[in-house]
Amino acid sequence: MTQAVQTTDLSKKTNNSDSKPLLKLRDSIDELDKEIANLLKRRFKLSEEVASVKAKNKNLPLRDPVRETEILKNLEDPDLSQEQNKLLAEIFKKILETSRQIQILVSSEIV
Repeated sequence: MTQAVQTTDLSKKTNNSDSKPLLKLRDSIDELDKEIANLLKRRFKLSEEVASVKAKNKNLPLRDPVRETEILKNLEDPDLSQEQNKLLAEIFKKILETSRQIQILVSSEIV
């Protein structure tokens, strides 16, 4: 609750004519956040489908470390700094972890 109040207070402080560029940037970020959320929803739906396929083929493990390493390697971007690439990898590690959790839930429902 305190954090929400602080955010509101901060918004009020930046609501002057000098903050128009900041507000425009924040609006752009808000739009990107919505796009990211929608893409993640699509990814999670695909994770459910992957779990169904893996459940039908009992010899396929839920976790594929080789595939995960491949995904992270493919994300490396020469236009990003080493630190930015590291941060991007950390975000995707969480996405992969979440996808595995979804697969576990789906596969337990199938069994």
